[in-house]
Amino acid sequence: MKLFVALSLIFFLAIAAVIAIVVITQSDPTGGFAKLVLGGLLTIAGGFISSLLLRQRDDAQAAAQSRKELVGAIRVANDDMLTNVSLMNEMLRLGHPQPEPKHLTGASYRGVEATLARELPKEVYDELGKAYRTLPLAVQNLTLLTHRQLEADERTAVEQVRDQFRLAATRLDEYGTKKLGLPSMTVSATTASPAT
Repeated sequence: MKLFVALSLIFFLAIAAVIAIVVITQSDPTGGFAKLVLGGLLTIAGGFISSLLLRQRDDAQAAAQSRKELVGAIRVANDDMLTNVSLMNEMLRLGHPQPEPKHLTGASYRGVEATLARELPKEVYDELGKAYRTLPLAVQNLTLLTHRQLEADERTAVEQVRDQFRLAATRLDEYGTKKLGLPSMTVSATTASPAT
């Protein structure tokens, strides 16, 4: 659209230049002044077109860079969520006191949170926020596994956090696959068969 506007402006400038040259050449038979006016108009038009083209190129580069940052942030956040889901699954599966508790984390997510907040639709970002706001609850309950088995309500709380992470990872994965054309990360991670 911008290019169409620029070309239209140049077309009208060219018509104005031709009219000006015709009028000036009738009063100046040598045409020196007409050539000066034409040169000035062409210089202005060329500068205008160049600036539009440079701006268009810069906008395209900024959009490409923004997309790269978003793709990276989605991959980091999705990996972080799937790691937490796997850790919660493993700890719930074992279910008995463990000498060294696994650490659930949101550090990787926190590192890309600003990019996700800026670029993701509100619904998807809110789903991620819900998951990470519940993470301390899972950490608190899973820390109990260093001393004893989990009670039913403690286990249920951890399962709810895990399910919230799964939901957030699925929503983020859907956004990445549908809107950005990324390969699915959640499906491949959750359907992989364990080593035997």
